[in-house]
Amino acid sequence: MLTTLYKPNNKLKRDRLIQVFYSLKYTIGTNLSTFNTKFNAIVAKLAKKGAKIEPIDCYNNYFRALKKDYMSWTNQMR
Repeated sequence: MLTTLYKPNNKLKRDRLIQVFYSLKYTIGTNLSTFNTKFNAIVAKLAKKGAKIEPIDCYNNYFRALKKDYMSWTNQMR
């Protein structure tokens, strides 16, 4: 019974996922395919929870997450 009382509801879970979605960042030590998998999993979970994220917001957040370290990573790969 106590577990039921303190179990987060769907709105709270969705709000936490939205926070994770917007705070996601790519770091140099991360494999790009691993980052993509994580990003896509969060987007899928948000859709499953009923969160409406416009495609342009997904694209913008994806590139925002990559912006800082991805360019230096690509320069190192050259």
